[in-house]
Amino acid sequence: MEEHEFFAELCQLALSTDRNVRFAGVVDDRGKLLTGRYRKDIKRPLYESSAKTDVETNMFYASYQSVTLNKTFESSLGPLKYQLSEFDDVKLLTVPLTVRGDRFLCVSLDPMPSCQVTVSKLMKNI
Repeated sequence: MEEHEFFAELCQLALSTDRNVRFAGVVDDRGKLLTGRYRKDIKRPLYESSAKTDVETNMFYASYQSVTLNKTFESSLGPLKYQLSEFDDVKLLTVPLTVRGDRFLCVSLDPMPSCQVTVSKLMKNI
């Protein structure tokens, strides 16, 4: 299976895991969106920020940079499993996908009091 097809299926799997998943996408180590899928019934707040021509101004780039910074602590804390960023309107889950650290799954979730059940389901399925 081609890498792009695999990532597209991974995004679809993430979307079908829980009704609170708004978007699932895979970004490379420069923050470029390689593939992504939105839930059909939502507004697209991350789409507009990710469509900008300057990759350094989009949410995916910021998510990748944050995970990369936290990965520097792996030698003393153990492997980074995921990172969760919470905003008023969305929660963003970022999961390293490769040992090389060059592909990341970015999942946006509906705002909810606790997303631990959703995050656990996602981590189990991917």
